[in-house]
Amino acid sequence: MKKKIFSIVALIAFTCICSCSHIKTFKDAKTFDFSDFKETKDLKGTTLEFDSIIMRPSLILTHDSILLTIEYNREKLVNLYNLRTKKMVGEKITHGQGPDDMLIPKFMNSNDSLLLIYDVGTSTVFEYAWLDFINDPNPTPLNKVKLDTRIFFGLQKISNHYIGNNYIKSNRFTLFDKNGKNIKEFIAYPYAPYAMTNVEKREAYSTSLLSNGIDKIALFYNVTDLIEIYDINGNLQKRLHGPKHYLPHFKEHNDGTISKALAEKGNFDTYFSPIDWGDKIMALFQDTPYDETNPNITPKLMTFSWKGKPLTVYNLDCSIFTFCINKKTNKLYGISNNPEFHIVEFNL
Repeated sequence: MKKKIFSIVALIAFTCICSCSHIKTFKDAKTFDFSDFKETKDLKGTTLEFDSIIMRPSLILTHDSILLTIEYNREKLVNLYNLRTKKMVGEKITHGQGPDDMLIPKFMNSNDSLLLIYDVGTSTVFEYAWLDFINDPNPTPLNKVKLDTRIFFGLQKISNHYIGNNYIKSNRFTLFDKNGKNIKEFIAYPYAPYAMTNVEKREAYSTSLLSNGIDKIALFYNVTDLIEIYDINGNLQKRLHGPKHYLPHFKEHNDGTISKALAEKGNFDTYFSPIDWGDKIMALFQDTPYDETNPNITPKLMTFSWKGKPLTVYNLDCSIFTFCINKKTNKLYGISNNPEFHIVEFNL
């Protein structure tokens, strides 16, 4: 009798352990946590002081010893700073609608020879030779490509194509040829463990898009800690869920005129500002309650291989909201707005 009771108790305990350890996740997702990373490192930032005040930069990029920022409060949109001399060395791109002007510039995934900038306002990609852009007071683009479909949320170059987030469609990404022609729309939303309307999916599955420039793209989700890696044809290579295994919760509301999805309790801001770093991908990970404004939150920097393997967690000593890496010096540059806007340098 005692053996029978013991067996029943053991079975109940085993069932409880299994049910408690079960993680709700997405279809075809592999879960991971912080213990799966190979290493954890602490990074100490140094504030850079330039001879000209940096005016609320939104994006940042480096090439050799030059730091580029996009600053809407200056006379020109793209501003250049020398990292060795700490001097401002150039102002480029007029805000306007002239032939070579821009309205809302965004840095794309550039390479060692070409600087790519996407103007969201005109749906146009501008390609510059790096030397011309740095040295010419009024650089002329080598090529301009106007997309035949508006893209508002992220554009990347992959091989001789462009890919962008169209946001409103069920196949949420658009692939363009080298001339800007819409070839196809692909990559559906992931399957969650509960039903969601299309309006709810658009808000819950907001993503940051990244490409290695050759044959792969990565999607970092902003309100769930989900990462997906696809090939250029939209075939899923890897779906990772972690390290906290959040699921997004939004509820559709219709006021009789327009439908929108509002966040419910339990949502978290997660991945943002990913970059390609050779054979690795990096992104900031915030892990804070959704829509909670707190400039003192310091994100972690997470590194993965392009095959989806967790590699390194970097603990930063200050808050940044976007960053870039100088591949020659192995230094990271980030923009912080705490307490005021400034540039922070880290040695990796």
